Amino acid sequence: REMSPAVKAATLSGALEHAQAVARYPGPLQAPAVALAQELMADVNRDGGEPQDFDTAFGSANVHLEEAKRLNAELAAARSEGDADRRQRLREELSARAGQMRRLYERALSLTTDRTDPEQVNVARFRLAYAYFLEQKYFEAAVMGGYVARTARERFPDIAVESAYLALAAFDSLFSEADQGDREFEMQQVMRVARLIADSWPDSDRAMDARMIVARLLRQNGQPLQAAEWYTQVPSTASVFAEAQLGAGQSYLNAYLTRSAL
Repeated sequence: REMSPAVKAATLSGALEHAQAVARYPGPLQAPAVALAQELMADVNRDGGEPQDFDTAFGSANVHLEEAKRLNAELAAARSEGDADRRQRLREELSARAGQMRRLYERALSLTTDRTDPEQVNVARFRLAYAYFLEQKYFEAAVMGGYVARTARERFPDIAVESAYLALAAFDSLFSEADQGDREFEMQQVMRVARLIADSWPDSDRAMDARMIVARLLRQNGQPLQAAEWYTQVPSTASVFAEAQLGAGQSYLNAYLTRSAL
């Protein structure tokens, strides 16, 4: 028998809520849940083209995130194989996919309310920073990643440390892109974020990686003694301890040879 308009609206709204809940999380059901949510939004007289609430926008963005991860893995494989044509094609596809991610995470964040899960909000901010990074908008990625690292550090430390590391990677990329004689700003930002990671999460793998990144950049920048100082901050319990010790020894040797040549 035919439903009354009120019952139909309530049933569709309930189905939409369930679809949005599933669409919020990565997995095999995420893509069909997003598609269902979009269809149901039209049926309940909402805008079926542009998400009108945080959960739907966040779920849609997550679908693009999973595809971006796949493309990024393929791009890494193409780089290692030296396939320039495939690398260029994948780079363009990844940039386009990241653009969709960025737009939808920005949309999601514009739709937050006082009922939105604060953890999901911070995840969306972190993933927005990642979208910027994939688009090679490194400064935007560094700013957003740094913001999440500072504001989520106490309540959501796992999200915060990953956001800080993303900011570090973004400034590392900016350092690599800068002119060799004009990259002091980028170097200082790398060191600032690395100190944040090392001080806030001193025993984490990200802290070890941060110390190694700074040491590598200092060596590249012709500052071997400073590089050695960062290498020696890696504790003996770290998996990269042997590599750090070797780097420190080479840095001290380079400093000695440079001074001897004066």
